[in-house]
Amino acid sequence: MLTADGNTRLWSSSDCYYQQPPDTRLLQPGEQATFSIAWAGRTSSPNCAPSGALLPAGDYVVVGKLGNLTSRPTPFKLT
Repeated sequence: MLTADGNTRLWSSSDCYYQQPPDTRLLQPGEQATFSIAWAGRTSSPNCAPSGALLPAGDYVVVGKLGNLTSRPTPFKLT
C-alpha cells in the first residue's frame, strides 16, 4: 500500500509473511482468482519489525504483486 501520490510505501504483506500452504492454480486465459489478505490498519516494515502507526482515514493506492506480475495502482479510500 502506498500514499495516494504513490511515492511512499506504507504496508506490504511480504514484510511479515507467515507461510501459508501453497495455493497452486492453473488459470485459463480470462479466468480470475481471488486472494484475501488480513491487514491491521497499521504501517509495516520488513522482517516483522513491530507494528507501525495506525493509518488515518484518507486516500491511498494499492498495488498487487504475484510473482513477476504487478497490477496497476488502484486508488481506495480508508474511512
